[in-house]
Amino acid sequence: ALTAANTVAAVAGSLLTAFLFLPWLGLGRSVLVVAALYASLGSIAFFLGYRGVKRYAGALASIGIVVGWYALGAWQLQQQPLAPGEKLLSYHDGETATVAVTEQANGHRTGRVLDAQSMAHQKSDQRH
Repeated sequence: ALTAANTVAAVAGSLLTAFLFLPWLGLGRSVLVVAALYASLGSIAFFLGYRGVKRYAGALASIGIVVGWYALGAWQLQQQPLAPGEKLLSYHDGETATVAVTEQANGHRTGRVLDAQSMAHQKSDQRH
């Protein structure tokens, strides 16, 4: 029964991530949601598995780690800083890639794509 529940949860988690969390929330926020779910499960496990002070200490520690992680902004993806005079025209964090379009002061536009395999690609469009 435990193996079946684990298998069903693994399949459901994969499907929810691919078809709900990533398209809806993007990568950074999806990681935050999963961390919050793990913290909730950890708190429940401590609460049900221990008695006395360990019960509350473990549950609070599980939640405290995620709250601290969130407060530090560790869940946010690192964005590359813009060069002087460069402005961000468009930014989209999607299920398979993160895309940014920037424009320099001279009108030169650059598209940056960070895809799921973490390979950076650049495409330039010269417009005046």
